[in-house]
Amino acid sequence: MMPPMVQKLKRLLSLACLMLALGYMGGHAAYAEDDDGEALPTYYPLPGLAVQYESKNCGYRTVVIEAQLQLADAKHIERVTAYSPRIMADLYAAVSRYLDKNKKINDNPVKQIIKTVSNKTLGRGQVTDVLIMNVLNH
Repeated sequence: MMPPMVQKLKRLLSLACLMLALGYMGGHAAYAEDDDGEALPTYYPLPGLAVQYESKNCGYRTVVIEAQLQLADAKHIERVTAYSPRIMADLYAAVSRYLDKNKKINDNPVKQIIKTVSNKTLGRGQVTDVLIMNVLNH
């Protein structure tokens, strides 16, 4: 059996590796036009977010969130890219606060949290919707 400190370090290292791997998945927006030349919705994938929280049973759980922002216009891509680190930091803090209070999370609160954080950082009207890809509880 491993000492508790080694177990904790091993868990933190695996969480850091997971966050690093998920971070490489975000940051490339998709833009397209339909056959009539009208702009289709533009989606900006956020980097994956992993938040660890204390569960009700004196253990730790991890939530992994993958989502995309639906932008009102493709011209907002540069602004979202520039503010992405701040959005992710604010999102991490907001999800952590939510989990500390509620001890569980699903798609609806995640969507509302992401939309609120995005509107606060980017300004109202730039993010029209949030597409939740995954909310995994481990």
